[in-house]
Parts: sequence; structure tokens; C-alpha cells
Amino acid sequence: MKVFNVLAGFCLGLLCVCVCCCARQSPHNLLNHEIVFAIAQAPLNLDPRYATDAASERVNRLIYMALVDFDAASQPVPSLASWVEVSTTEYRFTLNKNRALFHNQTPLNASDVKATYESLATLKDSPHTAEFANVKNIIAIDNDTVLFELKQADKNFPAKLIIGILPAELIANNHDFSHSPLGNGAFKFVSWQNQLTMQRLKDGQQISLLEVKDPTVRVLKLLHGEVDLLQGELPPELVKYLKTYSKSRVEINVKTTVGANFSYLGLNMQDPVLQNVKVRQAIAHAIDRNAIIQKVMVSNTRVAGAILPPEHYTNHVPVIATSNASLMPYDYNPALAKQLLLEAGVKLPLKLVYKTSTDAQRVRFATIMQAQMQPAGIALEIRSLDLGHIL
Repeated sequence: MKVFNVLAGFCLGLLCVCVCCCARQSPHNLLNHEIVFAIAQAPLNLDPRYATDAASERVNRLIYMALVDFDAASQPVPSLASWVEVSTTEYRFTLNKNRALFHNQTPLNASDVKATYESLATLKDSPHTAEFANVKNIIAIDNDTVLFELKQADKNFPAKLIIGILPAELIANNHDFSHSPLGNGAFKFVSWQNQLTMQRLKDGQQISLLEVKDPTVRVLKLLHGEVDLLQGELPPELVKYLKTYSKSRVEINVKTTVGANFSYLGLNMQDPVLQNVKVRQAIAHAIDRNAIIQKVMVSNTRVAGAILPPEHYTNHVPVIATSNASLMPYDYNPALAKQLLLEAGVKLPLKLVYKTSTDAQRVRFATIMQAQMQPAGIALEIRSLDLGHIL
């Protein structure tokens, strides 16, 4: 059992790895005017009622529109529709007047919203079905208005309506949205063979997503002009290399922004030694997070005090704050860590086993922490395993 809290699994750092790299004037781009985007993993399912993997979710946001989206603080905001809380168990959604047509040029109406969410109740293998078990009834009042009636009050209900809307007629005909998606988003589906190709509606620009699992190969393809764009999922050393790359044949532009992903340690709380709070405090003081950031992370990486980033709206609502700025961070203090272990009655060195994946970055983290913990009286054994053997 792995429990996360400030002591049972404290954050190592929030990493700003929303990195976008692009190469200008690549040779193939001049030939067919197509932008090729290299991604680490191809989407698995383009039906928004089934998709759960990150790659599918990202593509589906381009092809479909949902009733609700989230702003920079992760607050639900209107997207395809605005809403009113009629009562604690009723929410009325009004579709935007100037909403886009479906990509087959048919209008999107309230009946499509109703059909999309009602279909979830009949899809026994959809991972999203349980999320809407509280829906009692969906009424299409007119072409622009939908009323959701709930069995029980749910203040967070609007935030759940992020499923892309599908045409009711195609739902009734059991259309295969998984491999032939059709929505009303900014991009429409073109084909999906060796790579997924979409077309941007506003200017007809075609974009293809090419799966290239190995990050080094993705970078090489960018440098050789075989692809035009990369985004995220690059180890810091490759990001730093691209920032300093300078060749007349190809120009590389690297853009970064603050991200919300994080790294943390999960501790086995069933272990009698780790159940002692002083032992967990000692582990926290035995890790120099700032040194890890400086040595192996990209610039602008932040030390984290909680799972959610400081921009998240819950950090600004005192009643449900997910972090507390007044809490003192755990500084790197091997002497204090050793003292805490002795106070906990631990015989030094404390032997711990650290299981991590075979990912080079994760192994690098483990190796650094192993060296940092040694002066604190902690002997860390690293076991690098495939993900299935870690869980």
C-alpha cells in the first residue's frame, strides 16, 4: 500500500516540461505542405466515451468540443455551453448560438448532447460510465437547451461534463468513432494508417501525428528535417541540447511553459519502520531536492509542497486549501535526518529498497538520492524494474 501525504510521499518537484520544439523549413514540409508532429505514443481510442490515455485525450480535444472546459486555475468554465444551477439536483445548459457544425456539416443540437450522455449508460465497457451514475434524466428542452436531473445533489457536476459531443444519428447507427471520429472541434479527422492525419478547419492546414517512442530518435528526426514538431516527454538533457543546437541547415525553436506534473516518493506504510513519523521526516531531510533540480531537471522546475500546483484554484480557497504556504519545507539536513532516525530507535544504517522504473531519468533520480541519503545513515538499494513489477 502506498499512501501519499507530505510525509508518506512528499513531492520532489513540479517540473515545467511542457516543451515544444519546432524546426523551420524542413525539406518534406516544402514538398507536401504537411506539418508532421512526432509523439511518444499514438492515441489508442478516438471515441471520447472510451478514451483514457493521455495521447487520445489530447487528440480528442482537437476533434470534439465538450460542454465544459477548465481554465488556467483548473476551474470549470463554459465551452460549448453555459449553465445555470436550477436546483441542487438540476442543471440547465444552454448551447452557444454560434456553435460550430459537426464535420459532416450537420448542426449540433441539444438532442446530440442528450444522446451522447445517455449512450454512456448503455456502454458497459466505458471507463466513464460510473461517473454519470448519478444522472436521473436528461431532457432536451429545445434545440439549444438541455436539462440534467440528478438523483442526488452534486456541486461539482458541471466539471464532469467534459466528454466530446457526438452526432445523435451516428450514435444510433453504432458508428465507429474509435477509428473514424467525427465531432465539431477545430480539427477534423482525415485518415489513420501509419500516422494519424487531421486538418485544421480555419485554414486547411494538415497535421500528421507520427508515433516515435524513443526520445532520442524523435530529436534526431527533428534535426534531420523528417518531423517538424515535438512536444513534452523529452529528458532534460535533450531539451538542453536542443536549446543550444545551432546549425545553418535547420533552425530549432524551443518554447517552455510551467507544467503541473510532479515527482514524488511513495512509502510503504505497512512497514513498521516507515510507520514512524520521525523516520519519514528523516527521509525528507535526507534528500536535497534543489540539487536534483539543478543537476538533472530543466530550468524553471519548482520544489513542490503538494500534489497540485500553486496555480490550482483550491490553493486559494481557505476551506479546501490543498497546500499551506506557512508550512516549512524539508531542507536538506543529513545530520538532523540521522538524529531523527536515532530518536526513532533505528539501527543505522537504515536499509531501504527503492523500486523505480527502467526510465533513464527515474534511475538518475534514484542514483542521486542514494548518494544524498548515505550521510544521513540511510543505505538505499535501487531496484530498476518494469512498471508492472513495481506496482
